[in-house]
This record gives sequence, structure tokens and C-alpha cells, in this order.
Amino acid sequence: LQYALAAKDFYHRNELYLELGICLNNIGELYREQFKDFEMAEKHYRKAVEINRSHGFKAGLAANYLNLALTFDGMQEMDSALEYINLAVKLRRDIGDVGGLALVYNTLGQISLHIGDIEAARKAFSETIQFSKEHQIYPGLIPGNTRVAKPYPKIGPSTFAKTYFEIGLETAKNL
Repeated sequence: LQYALAAKDFYHRNELYLELGICLNNIGELYREQFKDFEMAEKHYRKAVEINRSHGFKAGLAANYLNLALTFDGMQEMDSALEYINLAVKLRRDIGDVGGLALVYNTLGQISLHIGDIEAARKAFSETIQFSKEHQIYPGLIPGNTRVAKPYPKIGPSTFAKTYFEIGLETAKNL
């Protein structure tokens, strides 16, 4: 963390705003993932949003929205999680980032599972698979297939779940 904070200061002093936005996003990830400090994560993501928005860095802004969605999901603030994941979906679509869309739909599926919307989760995970197949994003097929399996025991035959888990496993073996 100390190196990331030092890098943040360097980028700020030298007006390297693209790098500063990325660095702030990464600091937010450290706070969220390693320390489970969602408030500090949110603070850094919001600073990154300001920088990316004011300088037109749309890919960075989409990453910030995704991470804010994950942060609010971790804080059990599901309305905010859905708000930010939908902003990420819209922005990734607008900039034509299909790899980013695969990731965002995967996260939307996770959030949908957390709120108990099984059908929305299944649909989002299926979108991850579709984007991954169409654009040959093979790593996206692993979580897409394994996660699309999660809702099936709750909504229908568990044989579908087993099939999707096996597809995810087979994809991982072939990478």
C-alpha cells in the first residue's frame, strides 16, 4: 500500500492524470480486497471517478464504476451496487469494450445472486459466456460457465448446473 500511495503522490505532482486515475483505482482495490475497508475503497474510487470523468478517460471510469459496484455489494448496499454496475454496462457498451462487458456482466450476475434475483443472474452469466465466445475471450468462459451453473439448482434441474461446471472446467484445462 505504501508504494501505491507514493506512486499516487508522484502522479499527482507530475500531472499524470491517466496514471493517477489507475493508481487511485488500484488503491481502492487494495482497501476493498486486502483490508475489507469499504469506506476507504469508496473514497479512492470516487477520486478516480472525478479524474477520469474530467479528463475523458472512459475505460478508467468504467473500471471505477465496476469497483464501486463491488464495494457497495460488499457493504450490502444493493441499490447502489446495481446503480453502479448498470453505469459500467452502459459505458462499456458505449466505448465498445467487449472484454470489459464480459467482466461487467459476470459481476452483474454475482450481484443479482446476492439480491436473490436468480433469473437476472442466469441471464447476466449467459451474457458473459456469449461475449467471451463471440470475441474469443477464453478466460471469460471459465467464470461465465461455472457461475451460470450456480442459479440452476434453485430454478431447475441440477443437471444444467453440472453441465455448465463441466464446460468451465474443460475450458480451463484447454487454456
